[in-house]
Amino acid sequence: MEAARRWNPGKDRVRLTKLGLQVADVRPLLERIVSAFGNNAAARLLGLSPAVVSRVRRGAETSPETSRRITALYSVLARAMAVFEPRVAVEWLTAGREPLLGDARPLDVLAARGPGPVLEALDGIEAGVMG
Repeated sequence: MEAARRWNPGKDRVRLTKLGLQVADVRPLLERIVSAFGNNAAARLLGLSPAVVSRVRRGAETSPETSRRITALYSVLARAMAVFEPRVAVEWLTAGREPLLGDARPLDVLAARGPGPVLEALDGIEAGVMG
């Protein structure tokens, strides 16, 4: 396993390429979520209707709130799957009670407070911190 190195970004200016705005496109993230769970379950995880998820996937609709939810869920799922085996990660997120989150369900904390506290809890779990 590679030793963790401190992230030290360069100080030089960077510029977007012609395709740089694709970074803001949440559809690829949503596609991965839908591929993993199906359209209806993805909608439940995001607190959206299946119809809204379908419209976002087609590029017909994306509000700032919907984009925020997609990026937040994706970041937490990706991190949880790096910490746990994927099935355990999903169980932890959707059904578990996490001591590092005040015994709350991580998905509820994600919805109420955003990804920060959930990502911090995952960092703590990975570091062996007990809640």
